[in-house]
Amino acid sequence: MKKVLLFSLLLFSFSNLFADSTFVSNLKIGKFGGAIRDMKFVNASTGFCCGDDISFTTNIFIAKTTDAGATWQPVTPAGLTRGVMSLEFINANTGIAVGNAGLVLRTTNGGVNWTAIDVSPYNGDLSDVTFSGTDTGYVCGASVASIPTNTVLKTVNGGLNWTLLNTNCTSSRSIIELFGNQTIVCSGNSGVIIRSTNGGANWDSLRFGTQGFNGMRKAGSSNIWVVGNSQVVYKSTNQGLNFTLALDNGPSPLYSVDFIDSLKGLIVGSNGINYITSNGGVSWDSFAVSQLTAQVLFSACYKSPTEIFASGQQGTIMRTTNTGASWDYVESSCRFHAIDATPAGDVGVAVGWRGQIVKTTNNGTNWTFVKAAQGFELYDVKVFDANNFYICGGGGTFGITNNGGTSFTYRNTPVASATNRTMYWFNQNEGYCAGDNGELYYTTNAGTTWASQLSWGASNNDIEDVTFIDNNTGYVCGQLGRVAKTTNRSTWDSTGISHPSNQYVYEMKWLGASTGFAGSQNGCLYATTNGGANWTLAVDTAGLSGVNIYSFDYQFGRGLAVGTKGKVFRCQGNQWILSQSNVTGPNGTTLDLWGVKMRTVNGGFVSGYQGALLYVGINPPVKIVSGSEVAANYSLEQNYPNPFNPRTTVKFAIPKNEFVKISVFDISGREVQVLVNENLTAGVYETEFRGDNLSSGTYFYKIETPSFSDTKKMILVK
Repeated sequence: MKKVLLFSLLLFSFSNLFADSTFVSNLKIGKFGGAIRDMKFVNASTGFCCGDDISFTTNIFIAKTTDAGATWQPVTPAGLTRGVMSLEFINANTGIAVGNAGLVLRTTNGGVNWTAIDVSPYNGDLSDVTFSGTDTGYVCGASVASIPTNTVLKTVNGGLNWTLLNTNCTSSRSIIELFGNQTIVCSGNSGVIIRSTNGGANWDSLRFGTQGFNGMRKAGSSNIWVVGNSQVVYKSTNQGLNFTLALDNGPSPLYSVDFIDSLKGLIVGSNGINYITSNGGVSWDSFAVSQLTAQVLFSACYKSPTEIFASGQQGTIMRTTNTGASWDYVESSCRFHAIDATPAGDVGVAVGWRGQIVKTTNNGTNWTFVKAAQGFELYDVKVFDANNFYICGGGGTFGITNNGGTSFTYRNTPVASATNRTMYWFNQNEGYCAGDNGELYYTTNAGTTWASQLSWGASNNDIEDVTFIDNNTGYVCGQLGRVAKTTNRSTWDSTGISHPSNQYVYEMKWLGASTGFAGSQNGCLYATTNGGANWTLAVDTAGLSGVNIYSFDYQFGRGLAVGTKGKVFRCQGNQWILSQSNVTGPNGTTLDLWGVKMRTVNGGFVSGYQGALLYVGINPPVKIVSGSEVAANYSLEQNYPNPFNPRTTVKFAIPKNEFVKISVFDISGREVQVLVNENLTAGVYETEFRGDNLSSGTYFYKIETPSFSDTKKMILVK
């Protein structure tokens, strides 16, 4: 899926490739793979949140912060397999969490330990919990066939025991709010709001059509706000006795509302829908904060009049400290579909779910969220430098930034309903974009205008990758194993090319006119040595059923490939070996891996599920000429041969263990590639530089360590 530009290849010779191994290091990863359903603060420093993932029970969680929401840590009880939907804390120590299949958990030590509370015969899904003091609390949930009107439970001893209340209402209850310990307002998924003024002994009901209600919060002593599907907002000024429609602004659902007092409130929902008020709802402003664009947010939570949290899908927690003027990410498990980096590897960008973009400018040590892009899924990114990178994704999205992601200019491809999955760029003006509509678009002006060069048709003909060997020779591949080739950057056909597979071909990588690799489904990696006329399996696929090989990269004479179910492969000669079989997140969930970009001969960036940004390293590092050879002095030898076409060898030595960087520069001083950028042990080393895609001319290579620096000249003649 991710199409990495075929940079000038630095091929490296190894005397014993089968001694290679890999290791995985986390650069950045989300703590919570599930959606955050609820968040509450007990005091200025202590807060709790909870959530679940319908696909993975390992992503069910309860989390706690003790530093005012800056960081969050799991306090999930061991073995929890039922989703947690809501929680309430009476004080910093005593709290109740509720969830699916009658789940009620109680803690008396701030979440260190949790005790399961039996609420049988009720076994429905519990959605909300609230307390009026230290003793009296209420829970509401789904209707159960055997007790259809018992959808509210009550405790009078701090949650130790619960009694079923008969509401005389058979529809499921979603949210509940209290005025004191006697007046209860409860709403649900059928447009019915029920109310009791005597602690649940008797109930009255109001009907508001058939839309479901998802969030409720009181504001002051009498006002109460309810939000629901179809983007409706209702308000009561008399503790829920009756309601009036306060806002109806479209079809998208609203999920949560919170007020810090009678004046200041926030509403969040799906597709980036959000409203804020500072005058008690007399007016609501929809603020188009870039990071909230298209986010699905389930919880709005005021911590103070100026500090607000919004959280939701993909484990996302966002915080503002200026009443919503700007937001920062605290946590996220956003899926990152693609990753790319500059040739030097210091600047990297990953893109993914709901238009989210993260960036590093220090070799992956730190990652910062930048402006979200239009809200569509993003599937590819091309990084030119720290300021200039291009993105593409759903809705025909193609965007460019020249200020490091602060803002984007959108020059979308012609079919707005199609998803763009792949790009290839020769420079910042000339390049390709393609995707699900089977169209391959070409531009010579950075997307200002697009021309279709290839059309496979929109049905079952997705294009997954476009890549080039040189300025004229390129390939596209995609659904049904289809492959096409151009030799003039104008016309495309399949003459002389066979299908590597009848399944999806997600990505291709060509090492020259004859040798190439293709990644497909069920763990299949194919190799050709005759320009695609014939393909053979280059990997043992035993046990790899259901594994899609989405991305791979081959540079510096080494290759890495990644796929679903946490699979990492390394290339040994022309064979691909399963090197990591079960890469998991911090909660044990296996991570689907979707993007890889080699940075140096010793490894590269990987992106994937649950906000995974990883470094996959290859051992050993660059080849030691002689394992027993001891270097007495620093040296950088003249490359040989010199002049060269297109490859040459660089030999160097370091007498002690330290960090080494060797870079290649053109005549203008522009860094064109990094050969070495790693900590090395003392010894004598060599690597090869390959200049297939470079012009003839003079180049310089430079070694830098904390103790030594030297530069030499080499000449490429074609």
